Amino acid sequence: MLFIGGTVFLWSMIEVITKLMHSALPPLTIAYLRFLLGGIFLLPVAFFFGRKVKWAAVGWRDWTALFLVSFLGISCTFSLFHIALYWIDASSTATLIAMVPLFVTPLSIVFLNEKVGVIGISGILMGGAGILLIYFSEESAITSVYAICLVLIAVSCFSIYAVLMKPLNRKMDPKVTTSISLFLGGVMMIPILIFDGSPLIRPMGLSTWCLLLFLSFVTVGVAYLLYFMGLERVRVSTGNSLMYLKPLIATGLAWVILKEVPSIMRVVAILLVSISVFLVVREKWIAGRFKQRGKFD
Repeated sequence: MLFIGGTVFLWSMIEVITKLMHSALPPLTIAYLRFLLGGIFLLPVAFFFGRKVKWAAVGWRDWTALFLVSFLGISCTFSLFHIALYWIDASSTATLIAMVPLFVTPLSIVFLNEKVGVIGISGILMGGAGILLIYFSEESAITSVYAICLVLIAVSCFSIYAVLMKPLNRKMDPKVTTSISLFLGGVMMIPILIFDGSPLIRPMGLSTWCLLLFLSFVTVGVAYLLYFMGLERVRVSTGNSLMYLKPLIATGLAWVILKEVPSIMRVVAILLVSISVFLVVREKWIAGRFKQRGKFD
């Protein structure tokens, strides 16, 4: 959970940094470069840990699945995500992205046979309500229906990616599959850029390069490694419940760095989401306490 919490903290910086780069690079170019460079950064990790993988047990179906989920979860997800940032503000985008647990939970039950109890489901639904409360508390919440639809499609694609990567990680190694997936996702964005007419690269200043390298190596390379290493040890639904913290962390950063004081409604939503995360993460402990008191069957 600490690994995934670290990932959520790093991902909370993406929208603001991407907004700072829009004057220098088109959104699709930013998406393509950050995953391509992040994947290249992690390729040595794939080669190092790949020596321990039993490749004889990895068949063509596994490779096909890895290609497909990489295209869906990286190429499609973040092409849509970065395009949406043109029409919707960063905080609203971060809030919508935090709806991932609502999509991941039913998928993990269907595809991974994960069992989520009443307490866990209640926590996930409570968190979704809290995220919606945050979303509608923002003045510029509904800036573009088109952008909102793009983000929700992106969330759906990423949720499928997060769930279907788990069996691949078990068969190979999360450090290997993550490295390959990010690189493949970046490469498979090239046809999308060509179709859109966006440049693959263009001259940039030093500050833009620094922001791009931070997005590539830290919010992609390091963050995704932590994410899938964390999901290797916990249920996908439980781990992704921490995504609810994304807009809350962004709010805290904005308060400290930008002196943006949150509204009362946002504070209430933060408390609601915090309780929801506690219910999901500590579901077994809470259920055990109820059983001890004879109040939970």
